[in-house]
Amino acid sequence: MRNYRILIVTLLTVMFVGGWQVFSGQAEENKDTPSNQEHDQRKEDIAKKSLEKAWTKPPLELEVVLQKIYIDGQMSEERRNETVWSLEDFWAAYDGWKVVNQQEGQIVFHKKVKELSPLIKAKGYIGLDEHGKLSIFEGKPSEQKVIQTFYQIDLDELEVMDSLDLEEGIKIKSADQYFQILKQFEKLSVKKP
Repeated sequence: MRNYRILIVTLLTVMFVGGWQVFSGQAEENKDTPSNQEHDQRKEDIAKKSLEKAWTKPPLELEVVLQKIYIDGQMSEERRNETVWSLEDFWAAYDGWKVVNQQEGQIVFHKKVKELSPLIKAKGYIGLDEHGKLSIFEGKPSEQKVIQTFYQIDLDELEVMDSLDLEEGIKIKSADQYFQILKQFEKLSVKKP
């Protein structure tokens, strides 16, 4: 009977102490069991693979289209292929540009430029077309290569010197001159009823 009591007290003590450790979270896991080792190894392998993926991901290849719209209404377009390693660096490189189209493998940027287009700087003349409309020409008006037409001029109101200048063509030299000429002749435009 005495042995029986000792056995019961021992069992109760073990159960109490073991239960208390489990309840309080102090029970030590057996890390050396095969199932825990396999689980830890799987977690480590997954972490390594995802890290490798992040570092070995190929760069993004893009065709970048840059469209500049100049004050004279002309648009220039430049196309280039770029390898994008960092999106942050890519967007920083095109600060001030507006995205107007984006599709897989291509992005189109648009920017308004407050200057004359290269074509107008090189070959732009303001004159009258064959119908008496104020126009920008590529080269002299006599070549009739109209780039842009603005408005009909009342030829009866046009002074002789201005008429001769427009017939010969006024070379566009600067943005200020461009706007000054348009403003000067706007008062002679034919108003629609």
